[in-house]
Amino acid sequence: MEKFSIPTVAFIVERKNPRTGKTEVLVQKRFKPESDPKYTGFYELPAGKIREFEDIRKTAQRELKEETGLDLESLEITHTGIFEHEGDKSFAFIPFCCEQMLKGPYPYVGFVFIVKARGEPKETEEARGARWISLEELRELIANGEFHPYHVGALEMYLNKRLKDMS
Repeated sequence: MEKFSIPTVAFIVERKNPRTGKTEVLVQKRFKPESDPKYTGFYELPAGKIREFEDIRKTAQRELKEETGLDLESLEITHTGIFEHEGDKSFAFIPFCCEQMLKGPYPYVGFVFIVKARGEPKETEEARGARWISLEELRELIANGEFHPYHVGALEMYLNKRLKDMS
């Protein structure tokens, strides 16, 4: 039987540190000891699956809330209007970047968005230890192999973009 990829969303949640004014991102530790023991304890981005026919913007609101307890404030996305024909609907969009697992426990293909959010992060059934970290600390976690490999490429693109933006 032919198998297909699982579509996902992931979020690079940014904020300005209230004391330093420097950009920080939210990370959390994956906690799925039964379904994914290999990566339980690794840092990850808040992420989740896209429901059938769910507007990606609604997915972002839902998954961010489910994964972190945070309310979506802004989503960096470029999109068209909705096109309709005989009851069918579609639209095109550009996320920050896309990511894909080429081998591993799940055949994920995903869209990564840069977002801002309101509220305080909360622990959830599948994630623990949510915390805000500096871009330097993020780079260290990646270099030390502490981050889920699915998100490493997207985070490297993000860090390169932010460093370029700062110069």
